[in-house]
Amino acid sequence: MLAYSFMLDNFTLLDKVYKVRPASLYSCFTGNEEKYFEYYTYEKDTAYSPESIAEGIDILFRRAVLDSFSADGEKSHLVTLSGGLDSRMCLFYALKNGFQDITTLNYSQTFYREETIAKAIAADCHCEHIFFSLDNGNYLANINEGILATQGMSTYRPILSARMIWKKLQMNRFGFVHSGLLGDAILGGYCIEKCNVDDRFHSPLDFAIQLNAKNKLVLSASYKEAYIKLFERILDWISTEKLFVLPSEKYVLDNRYINGLMQSALGTRDVAVLSSPYTGKRLMKYVYSFPSFLRLNHNLYFTWMKKYMPEATNYRWENTNMKPVYGRINVKPRTWFVDFCRWLDLKAYPKKPERSRNPYNYWMYYNDRIQKELYDYCAGRMELLSGYRELMETAQCILKDQNIYMLIRLATLLGFLHMCL
Repeated sequence: MLAYSFMLDNFTLLDKVYKVRPASLYSCFTGNEEKYFEYYTYEKDTAYSPESIAEGIDILFRRAVLDSFSADGEKSHLVTLSGGLDSRMCLFYALKNGFQDITTLNYSQTFYREETIAKAIAADCHCEHIFFSLDNGNYLANINEGILATQGMSTYRPILSARMIWKKLQMNRFGFVHSGLLGDAILGGYCIEKCNVDDRFHSPLDFAIQLNAKNKLVLSASYKEAYIKLFERILDWISTEKLFVLPSEKYVLDNRYINGLMQSALGTRDVAVLSSPYTGKRLMKYVYSFPSFLRLNHNLYFTWMKKYMPEATNYRWENTNMKPVYGRINVKPRTWFVDFCRWLDLKAYPKKPERSRNPYNYWMYYNDRIQKELYDYCAGRMELLSGYRELMETAQCILKDQNIYMLIRLATLLGFLHMCL
């Protein structure tokens, strides 16, 4: 509970302990926090070209994949394969390292490009392929399952699909669950895109939004004035002077992505262990020793992929629905053309559920049974907030407004309190 949070320096159950940073250990005996790995450096090496950096990435990523897959021992290798770039690079490098007996796993809406792309890659690589359908969104109804798995560290929703899968899969066949988690954040520049150009926070609201983009949804709700006051309380924990000099890239990476990896790992609680070669210590330290702009919009990623794993460019990319590379042209995820195609698709098919590999937004809004179960779950536990005026008032606003995202947050809080009591 101390390590996972989208906010900085939250109050916790331990006196004078606010948060354990990523890649750190806290000792209850000494009361000290120790950093066991510092992957981010403020001193950037500008002497290398993207091509020479890509060579280093190739060497270190291959080593990270070798370490990860070797840990499976005599068991079969399980790779979560999506329509993205990260998981396919993980698979191709495993094959390049000579690993066989690989099973690929995909879960998404049936016939969505996440499924079709992954199926095509698995077939060409001669891998056994397992697919779980998220059709109808029925997996979202098991709220208690999600809260038990997260232990209150995050909202229950993101891990429900994973819990459904791991409980059905015969995990005794496999070793680790290998994935491409954090590849786009570490190499693709997604982290930088969430930050200000000057790599600084400008206000408490700016801080809240950069660390969790979904806070924009909160600030657009009918009761946004109450939440602005809550976000401004960050100044209770950190001074304005200190806030304005914090490097936003590092904190966004820490809080949204490195900690977000923990949220994904919660889906495998008591069932399996998650592993991502992108989080290899040597690789992360190497990548973050170079200027951030090199990674922006997947520039460095494309350089690495085209030179050292060109076969990965032969398949469509879920993000854009096009191949990532056409000759010398890189199809970057954040361009006016790709954004226009997404907008056109949204206008043409406003109720299309296949826009996400985990289409919970669609099912939360269009499956009346799931909506009712979520509302009833919250309404039936409201008495737990008796005596906490501010919480009760906020919860009542959420129930009245019926904002799905906020209902999920409220259900997580109420469910966790119910289980504790």
